[in-house]
Amino acid sequence: MTWKERLIGIPLALAGAVLLVATASGMMFTRTDWGRERVRHFALEKLNEAIAGRVEIDEVLEGDLLRTVRMAGVRIFEPDGSEFARIDTIAVHYRWSDFLFGNVTVPKVTLIGPVANLRTTRGAGWNFERVFSGRGAGSADSTAAPSGSGRGRGVVLREVDIRSGDVTLRFPWDPQPGSDPDSSAWHIEEVDGGWERVVRVERLNANLPTARVAAPGGQSRLFQVSVFSGAATVIRESFEVEQLRADLEVVGDTLFFDVWEADLPDSRIFGEGWVTLAGELQYDLALRGDSVTTADLWWLIPRLPPGVANLDFRYTSLPDGIFLEAQNARWQSPDATVSGRFAMTLRERPDGLVFDEVDLEVERVHSTLIASLTGWEPPLHGDLAGRVRLDGPLSELQVDGDLRITPDQTDSGSHVMALGTVRANGGALGARDLEVHFDTLQLDLVRAFVPGLAVRGQVAGSASADGRLAEGMAVSFDIEQADGELTSNRLTGGGTITAAGDKPLQLDVRVDGERVSLTTLAEYYPAIPFRGDYGGAFSAVGALDDLRVEVHLGGAGDSLAAVADLQLVGGAPRYRGSLQGWHVGLPEFRRGLQQSDLDFQVEFEGEGIELAELVARARADVSASFVGGVRLESATAELRVAGGRLQVDTSIVAAEFGELHASGALSLSRGLSDSLRFELRADSLAALDPLLFPAFDRLPLPTLATGVPGPVARPDELLGLKGSARVVGWLVRGSGYFAVRGNADAARVMYRDLQADSLRVDEFNIGENAGHFIAAGTVSAGGASFGEIRFDSLQARGGLNDSLLNVEFEIAKPSATAAGRGWARLGTLQQTLGVDSLSMVLRGTRWDLVEPAEFYFEDSGALAVRDFELTGPARSVSLEGSVGVSGPVSLGAHVSGLDLVNLAVLWPDSLDVAGQVEVHLELSGTVGDPRLQGSVEVADGDLFGIAFSGLLGTFDYESGVLSSDAAMWQDTRQQVRLYGSLPLDLELPSFRIDTPEQPIDLTFEGDSVPLTLITLLTDQLTDIHGHARAAIHIGGTPEDVDLQGPMRVVNGGFRIPRTGITYEGLEGDLQFNGVRMELDSVAVRAVQGGRGTLTGSVSFADLGNPEFALQLVAVELTGYDQFDARIVASGTVELEGPYDMPHIAGDLSVVSGVLFIEEIGRQAEIIDPFEELRGNLAMFDTIFVFERTLGPRTGNRFLDNLVIDLSLNLERDTWLRSKEMNVEIAGRLTLHQDRARDILRMNG
Repeated sequence: MTWKERLIGIPLALAGAVLLVATASGMMFTRTDWGRERVRHFALEKLNEAIAGRVEIDEVLEGDLLRTVRMAGVRIFEPDGSEFARIDTIAVHYRWSDFLFGNVTVPKVTLIGPVANLRTTRGAGWNFERVFSGRGAGSADSTAAPSGSGRGRGVVLREVDIRSGDVTLRFPWDPQPGSDPDSSAWHIEEVDGGWERVVRVERLNANLPTARVAAPGGQSRLFQVSVFSGAATVIRESFEVEQLRADLEVVGDTLFFDVWEADLPDSRIFGEGWVTLAGELQYDLALRGDSVTTADLWWLIPRLPPGVANLDFRYTSLPDGIFLEAQNARWQSPDATVSGRFAMTLRERPDGLVFDEVDLEVERVHSTLIASLTGWEPPLHGDLAGRVRLDGPLSELQVDGDLRITPDQTDSGSHVMALGTVRANGGALGARDLEVHFDTLQLDLVRAFVPGLAVRGQVAGSASADGRLAEGMAVSFDIEQADGELTSNRLTGGGTITAAGDKPLQLDVRVDGERVSLTTLAEYYPAIPFRGDYGGAFSAVGALDDLRVEVHLGGAGDSLAAVADLQLVGGAPRYRGSLQGWHVGLPEFRRGLQQSDLDFQVEFEGEGIELAELVARARADVSASFVGGVRLESATAELRVAGGRLQVDTSIVAAEFGELHASGALSLSRGLSDSLRFELRADSLAALDPLLFPAFDRLPLPTLATGVPGPVARPDELLGLKGSARVVGWLVRGSGYFAVRGNADAARVMYRDLQADSLRVDEFNIGENAGHFIAAGTVSAGGASFGEIRFDSLQARGGLNDSLLNVEFEIAKPSATAAGRGWARLGTLQQTLGVDSLSMVLRGTRWDLVEPAEFYFEDSGALAVRDFELTGPARSVSLEGSVGVSGPVSLGAHVSGLDLVNLAVLWPDSLDVAGQVEVHLELSGTVGDPRLQGSVEVADGDLFGIAFSGLLGTFDYESGVLSSDAAMWQDTRQQVRLYGSLPLDLELPSFRIDTPEQPIDLTFEGDSVPLTLITLLTDQLTDIHGHARAAIHIGGTPEDVDLQGPMRVVNGGFRIPRTGITYEGLEGDLQFNGVRMELDSVAVRAVQGGRGTLTGSVSFADLGNPEFALQLVAVELTGYDQFDARIVASGTVELEGPYDMPHIAGDLSVVSGVLFIEEIGRQAEIIDPFEELRGNLAMFDTIFVFERTLGPRTGNRFLDNLVIDLSLNLERDTWLRSKEMNVEIAGRLTLHQDRARDILRMNG
């Protein structure tokens, strides 16, 4: 080797050795703890010198620092010391050459657990710009500068991988004046000097292929996102982002984005747009939704119901508002199916809401969707379907709608169509060529939005409007309202409505009422005082401060007319006018009232509406009219209202019943006190019957023959109110009370079973006091009776306060007096009656209540009696126990030593009863299975003319069967015995008794059965005597009774008062066979002469209505002997038909008789003058006709429905007699009587 070679080789060897030593030293330096710590200190020193913020690093982890650095516990602080970011672990892959020349490019960065707090403030920009700016102006150590500054190096990160990160962005936020920050949809946090809007991304996992975090020369920052997932919180609740692919570019303070794919849990979104990151929020978003579910948007619009939408969506900010557009949209959800286009601009300026060619087809939208979108809860929920088209601002909004509305739970929908222009901007209200049609508009739907609307049913028709209110808007309409069976109303008309500036509303409207039913309207507005169906016209012309209203209605013979001048604005309302009516109907203020017919005229004027300001007067005149069936001759009233009082100057009513006068003042407010005096003089209370008792009950006319009601009474026998009365009193009003007070006197008063020769009510007081209903007074009656019980005098004093009634009474009649004190508590479900004291004297025998007693009654039927016991000398009456709706039953009744003669004093003297009575009854068991045991004993008795020494009966009811054994005897001879069993169902607690279809096993027997028992079946026979021998078994079932056994009548007799005949010698045999009683030649003779034989049968298939098939053969039998006639006849007569429709027919020869013409009716004779004379006897061929009514009904079904058809052969010794003549007649005569038709006719 040459020296030259050695000279060159030695330095190269030394350089190689140095490089080798340096390399080996670097490797040792970077792979030791000491070396990594020196790197950490070196990095912190350089970083903190390069940026305005401050960086802390806990440690540098193992690794090859020449290519990769891994650090843990990295924290970055803002210049003010607040934390900007922290990273659990950061790994940076690099090449040293990337840091030596020009821009910096980092191939790969991995961030684990990063937490970043990004904030922008007014005037200072983003905090990361301040953190990463160099220290001092133009610092040579600055490695980053704000974008667009034109200084610094570009920094590009490749393959940025973020795991489990949290990012928070904070923006300045100012609440609207007067609003509550807590009510904002944004997430708001309070900071020094104001508020911040906060956006968070949590659990962030992302991959950015490129992140240009710093760029010189005004280039933008660019972030390309290929993977992005996490929980984002922007507005309200957080939402999950499953995947996001997008390009984000930050140019200055504006973020531009292209979203290639955004996957939410059930939605996919694409789009582009921009949004400002500082200063006033501005944005322009264009998004396309491919099956977007509303659940993924609840963080933005929480009221959205579940559903799926496809649409192209544009959302753009404007300088003073927003623009929103949805095209190619289709929404489907359980509550809606909607498609079409929707676009609107909303600006903060007058007339700022503008719809842009909105065109929606609504297959179905439920109102809950509207509520969820708007937050407004509709008063009525239902489905909407149809078409909606809107275009233009509210000041000139073009409307084309066709909607069907069907409320929930009903099939009755509404169909409304509208076409035209609506002007609804501020004071420029109006319309242009607006037409509204409604095939059907349910008023229930309208009432939901107008709660005060009382009209029901539905409306059909049309309405139109054109023009501006300020210039005069023309309106017209044609509508018909219908409501079920009620008469419909139809109105047509139109006019002009003007509202110009501050001037009062001007009307020029005329309405034609083709059909106006006040009867129908009164169903909705009961205060309407008139009834009837009308047609006519209405008009309202003028301004509200000078408005004239005219009404002219005409009906079928009735009419109404009203004219009024009104001042409704400009001070207290004023009005003046008149109202006239002819044959106008009034409401049926009591059920069953006769139709009213009123002729009247009213003139009125006044001022004010509120009671405290109301000043008015009126005069009303009524001419001949009918009110509820009561005829009014005339009525006049002059009224004034002032100071909260109604002043009646004069009020006079002259009517068929008498006169009514009233005058005085009556407060219309509870705070004032005064009274209105009235006086009623009724000469005939009966004239008030149609008003007081509009629905009379027909009088039941019971008959003992069947025990069921007889035929109804004729109208002239209806029992109403009779008598005369004078009532003087006051209508009194004061603080907390309103009442009617006064005194009343009446004479010869009669109502139903109540009668009184005189009646007086003193100091009656009926009304309301402090919210409680009160009634009090003293009643005195003379010659009073209740049914057949009559009293010479009655005194009662008492009062009712709400549900508590207290009363004291005294009753007296010959041989009987009663006095006592009691109370009643009248509840809705339970009534309690209490008797504190009671004393009675019956024919000198005194009865006293031992201690106060109480009776409880419930609506369920349950009852209870406590401590009721009346005692007298050696006698008592007691009742105690209870019957509930379930469970055990215990009720006992005992009567001991009661003398029927004393008890009979309460009834008329004709009641013939006697005997000492012992009764013992015990009800036990349970409500579902009751048992009744008892006994009845009468000693030395006389009931309805049947005298007996003793009567004893025992009975036992259990398990649906009543077993009894009752016998009556005279001395030692048994007269009658009835024993056996009868099926019965006793239902508790109602005590209803049914007879089920179960076997009957009863025996009726006796050797001396008194025929006076017939009085229990009929009251048409008297003087009954004789007896019968019988042994009859009663079997079968209640619906099919089987009677078996013989009966023989012995030495019987009776009298028929209506015919005047007494019969004796009643003898014969009867045989009961099934439901038939067969008569075998039963003989009878009349005391006045003659005899008869009765044969045939009576069927008892219907016990309440037996059927006859009887024949009477008479031989010179006296059949009638009264003041109007006497008849003795021979022949045959048959009685057929049921008890309630009997028919008598036959052929009789009148052996002798007398008819008194003046008594039986009118006569007419037609005499043939050409009939020749025979011998010395003047013979007249005479046609004799007379007829008469039969007078009042008897109340007996048999007699009142009896039809008689007899053919009579008049033999000699038959006479027509009167004061003027005595004529013997002979020949044939037919007699026809029909009681039901009130006819008696004889022809011959």
